[in-house]
Amino acid sequence: MFEEALLLARELGDQETIAIGLANLARLLVEKGAAERVQRLLREGLAIARAIGSARGVQNVLEVAAGLAVLCGDWRRAARLFGTVEAQLAQMGLRRTPEDDAALIRCIAIARETLGEALFAAEETAGRALSYDVAIDDAREWLEHPQPAR
Repeated sequence: MFEEALLLARELGDQETIAIGLANLARLLVEKGAAERVQRLLREGLAIARAIGSARGVQNVLEVAAGLAVLCGDWRRAARLFGTVEAQLAQMGLRRTPEDDAALIRCIAIARETLGEALFAAEETAGRALSYDVAIDDAREWLEHPQPAR
């Protein structure tokens, strides 16, 4: 259904719906373990959302990127992205759907458990401190040139 909705949005030229649709499809594929496809979808979604100035689109991409980082075993990146999305939600007054919130919280719990509370908190705090533009550039760079987790 996400793929069909994405096709319709592309036919209509609705850029914001395309960006959000790409993130939604990527969110589903994180759960299926399709990391490379998720990475491609998020790169495209982030580029579109940023080009049109869609805060909601960027937010969706960053949330799913946190899940992708967990899937890739990049626990520190997952914690930083989580901090970034939480800070941006608060600053922009945006909210996640209960379903999206539950999916993100499940992923983040894995990163928190793996890193331990102190290291997770340090990385999350670092993510919260990033400016919006720096956070987007950092995510874009990671999605274009992923580094193996350390």
